[in-house]
Amino acid sequence: MDSLNRPNFKENYFSDRILKYIIDIVVVVMLVILFITSMAYTATVKGSAMSPMINADNNIVINKLSYKILSPKRGDVVAFTLQGDEETVLARRVVALPGDSIVIKDGKLYINGEEQDLIENEDNIVTDGILKNELVLDKDEYFVVGDNWNSSTDSRYVEIGPISKKDIIGKVWFVISPISDFGFVN
Repeated sequence: MDSLNRPNFKENYFSDRILKYIIDIVVVVMLVILFITSMAYTATVKGSAMSPMINADNNIVINKLSYKILSPKRGDVVAFTLQGDEETVLARRVVALPGDSIVIKDGKLYINGEEQDLIENEDNIVTDGILKNELVLDKDEYFVVGDNWNSSTDSRYVEIGPISKKDIIGKVWFVISPISDFGFVN
């Protein structure tokens, strides 16, 4: 009779453990979703300006917090919007920082008087745009170009020009799709 009144500890132990694991998993998933939505932003790339690093129709993840703490560095791939067009997100590489002087001469990029070999693109720059004459960036301006500079609309064009730090969404972290292009962005 005593065995009939005793609870089955083995059964309760396993059901409690399973319930605990389910709750833990739900909490972790919720924290990951919260972390991603507050820290990351996703966008779809249009055009081939950053090819072959980032291709047209790639989905990218952008770290929104990176430039709230730090400033963009030369070589960073940043995502930004144009003033007055918050819906269009562009991704380009930072080549010049606030206070830098920048010019294109004979198809080569010069920053502060020194020829730059920033991107593994051996083509001469065909379009110098606003860089026919030397340009000195203001205190919060960045000059960005596409890795595929002869097929890129970037800071060389009047429509974009130097970008302000306030227009930068964040640092491009990685490509999430298609799977064939999945990986971190250098």
